[in-house]
Amino acid sequence: MIPNDFHISLFRLWALFFLLLYFPYRILAASAFIKQCLLIFFRSTYNQTTLVYSIAIINRTLGGTKESSFECDDDSSSNCK
Repeated sequence: MIPNDFHISLFRLWALFFLLLYFPYRILAASAFIKQCLLIFFRSTYNQTTLVYSIAIINRTLGGTKESSFECDDDSSSNCK
């Protein structure tokens, strides 16, 4: 017969595994969602130059790249990649 303590330790191992894998994933997913919401807000509110700087700041804050992923040939938003 399996002792009761064995079941408790299995539950603790499963809970630890869940915490170590699931919560970092949810934090990353939440940060990506927040980044997208801010991106939509900045696109609708500010001009292109402010948008590019804002995206760079958001990326740094959320741990992304230090450079913006947007590149523009000039100030018009139609030439941005």
